[in-house]
Amino acid sequence: MSQRARHEMTHHPAHSARSQAESGWLDTLRMRLRRVPRVLALAVVLIVVLAAAFLLHTMSSEREHLVERGRVLSAQLERARSQAADIERQLDELDSDAFVEKYARGQLGMIRPNEILFVDGEEAAEASEVQPSGE
Repeated sequence: MSQRARHEMTHHPAHSARSQAESGWLDTLRMRLRRVPRVLALAVVLIVVLAAAFLLHTMSSEREHLVERGRVLSAQLERARSQAADIERQLDELDSDAFVEKYARGQLGMIRPNEILFVDGEEAAEASEVQPSGE
């Protein structure tokens, strides 16, 4: 084929219109394909940002929950320490000679040796059953 025949074939009006239509479609496809990596990159960035936002929200909620739980536990610990201090005071009181004597006299009706117990009225009948601890 001669150069002239090739030139006419490539510059033929029907061939030229078809080539332009094909090249327009191909150019559009190429442009769209060039945008695909950008769109994919944007989609990946968007997914990463959304995942990070969700993670931050979840971690923030968990932190708030843990802070509140810490407050509750601190209050419980303070109450337990206060109760322990009260119990220590009660133990010290129970261990004192004054308390033991008060309990022995009041609840058990005991008296010291050589003491005389005076009771009047109805209590006299009950008191007559009480014997001095020394006898």
